[in-house]
Amino acid sequence: MLDLQDQPIINCKYCSSSAVTKSGVYKGIQRYLCKNCRRKFKADYNLFYMRVPAKYVSCALDMYYEGLSVNNIRDYLRKEFGYYPHRVLIHQWIRRFTNRAINVFKEYHPMVTDTWRVDETIFLFHGVEYWMYEVLDEGTQFSLTTLITNSRSAQSIKNLMQKAILKAGKNPKLVMANIHYSYFKHIQNDFGCDAFTVNSDMNIAPRNTNFDSADFLRGILKPRIEVNRSLRTINTVQSFFDAWHVYYNYLKPNIKLNTRTPAETAGIIYTLKSWQAIVSLNPIGQLF
Repeated sequence: MLDLQDQPIINCKYCSSSAVTKSGVYKGIQRYLCKNCRRKFKADYNLFYMRVPAKYVSCALDMYYEGLSVNNIRDYLRKEFGYYPHRVLIHQWIRRFTNRAINVFKEYHPMVTDTWRVDETIFLFHGVEYWMYEVLDEGTQFSLTTLITNSRSAQSIKNLMQKAILKAGKNPKLVMANIHYSYFKHIQNDFGCDAFTVNSDMNIAPRNTNFDSADFLRGILKPRIEVNRSLRTINTVQSFFDAWHVYYNYLKPNIKLNTRTPAETAGIIYTLKSWQAIVSLNPIGQLF
């Protein structure tokens, strides 16, 4: 007869509670239900539908969006966990869980301020020049949109502003821009707001000295293209930055915002605040 003292004590792997009960069998493996946080889990740290521990996947996603190459991620997993995944597998993780994160956060609208900052930079991609535009909210540092285009035109500025307004759910009152001055009239006429250059008109509106959209664009976004060799078409570049906004706005604590995320600063209430939490969702959006 088995001594009860020899039976393993199962604690919840999410909240460490001992208020755990059995909850059926999945593919021959016992599942448990935590009465405290109401999550289901296995007694190991693998995902239900994968053989790889969730922490391997979440580490890979964190490093990828921090700017590390896939090869660097593979080396880290090998050194830290003794696991050396194929490049294709890491890309599969990135696609699967990035799409999941986009779906989780797509309906949220930030409560941004009335002052936005617009910046532009040029970059080479496979020998072709492209323009990158960015809209950031001055008060919350929420990144409203990034636009990649092969033309520097009034239509590009219009498309950029329309995407940002759709995300914010409102028009700005003031746009502080580091773009060609000829586009200011289009912003003013099409969107009913004032537009000024960041360089010469900084007295027009109070400036958050912790925030520089030019540094954000050239120091954070642009280098992501250079390190990420998996971006083979300009459409994949745009898709990458659409996904990167989720990481920056919702998952990455910002020291300049007292370690809050831009989404939290913009008044969004949400519970999934890490790749670990997103990875731990099952395919229909429930936490295991």
